[in-house]
Amino acid sequence: MNPFAEGELATKKALSAFFPVTFPQSFIHHIERQKFNNMNTMKRFILLFVIIFFSSLLIGTQEYDISLAATENGHVPALDLLTKPSGETDAGGIIADKELGKKALTLIVKEMKNSDSDIRMLSCEILGKIGNKAAAKVLKNSLRDISKHVQISAAEALYKLGDKDALKVILAIINDVPGKKPIANTPLLQMKVISKNKIRERAIEAVVRVLDDDSKDLLYNLKTDVYGTIRDVASRQLAMLGEDEEIPHFIYALENEDEAIRYEAALSLSKICSSVSISPLKSALEKETSMRVKIAILDFFLCVGGRKIFMEDMIGLSSSPNATIRFKSTLALANIKDKKVLGKMKEIYSSGKDLGIKLAAMKGLIKHGQTSETGVLNAALASNDTEIKLLALDIINDFSIANAIPLLRIALEDKDAKVRLEAARQIVKKLSKKRKKK
Repeated sequence: MNPFAEGELATKKALSAFFPVTFPQSFIHHIERQKFNNMNTMKRFILLFVIIFFSSLLIGTQEYDISLAATENGHVPALDLLTKPSGETDAGGIIADKELGKKALTLIVKEMKNSDSDIRMLSCEILGKIGNKAAAKVLKNSLRDISKHVQISAAEALYKLGDKDALKVILAIINDVPGKKPIANTPLLQMKVISKNKIRERAIEAVVRVLDDDSKDLLYNLKTDVYGTIRDVASRQLAMLGEDEEIPHFIYALENEDEAIRYEAALSLSKICSSVSISPLKSALEKETSMRVKIAILDFFLCVGGRKIFMEDMIGLSSSPNATIRFKSTLALANIKDKKVLGKMKEIYSSGKDLGIKLAAMKGLIKHGQTSETGVLNAALASNDTEIKLLALDIINDFSIANAIPLLRIALEDKDAKVRLEAARQIVKKLSKKRKKK
């Protein structure tokens, strides 16, 4: 073997020892001819080592740049995300649990700047529920939001995170009573009073949520408020805290000839959600002619769910010609475990064409230990109806993390901010539980 051929063989062996790939013969030939001619063995070895070292740096840098470009500029379709189990990552941009959680949390914070005040309000509420104290700074910024509703949500969230001073913001809104003796009693002024009292109502509800029984003194004081709507809110909130003597006022209002009053009474009783009201509302439902009052009463039965005392009523209404009545009664039935209910859920699910009613029946089937169909949930998340998508997410909320994450990845990219936020909330919550288990 001539010296040049011998050098080529040595070069090939050295490269193979460092890299598990096959180098073209032309590459080896070029190195040997250009770099190794007229060198002794020691010089050849040293130069070879230098070439290998810098080549490895170059290759590593190129691979990093490629993956970075794919992550920043590449787009991964939602369908592709479903093919990867939770926690897996690849060069196509599939994000691991840690990155998914970060993305969800970033989305929640980003939506706090949404032009829609309802979305900003919802973002604040979610940050409060998550319980991460790092969110305090961004929540404090929302205390200066142009919307009082957002201020209330931000203050409530801060209080939950340990900032007790935030309660002052809510109390200030409650005490901001509209003028008792307006200069001119115009329709515009009346609208402003109604709007302001709606804000005060939300503030009162927030105080009750954070203070619980400690809010009773405030509520009893508000029962003497100049505005009847605020007095009713205070009475309702006291009933929610277990003061049952407040409930008869609302039950009595169900007999009023004015449909609007019956409707408000039914709404209040559905929020109070006390078993004391089951029999009166069951009777009211049987004789009520107004559809909107009936629907408000059904919200009550949905709230107190799981009671067989109204099972037959709900089974009958689940065949109503009114789609909303069918939907609400099916949801109320879904919480009752009974063989007769299971049979009805199967019937509704198999024959139902309305996606909302089908999802309501799915909740009942899952309650009875049946396996859900992912295809129906995918169809729901692909619909144009926000309420349908939120109902699907409500079902997904009870799934294991392995089954939920692929569907939540899809919802996280939804065009509707409410859907994105609910998906983000569930992702953060589920991944947080997973870390705690570890």
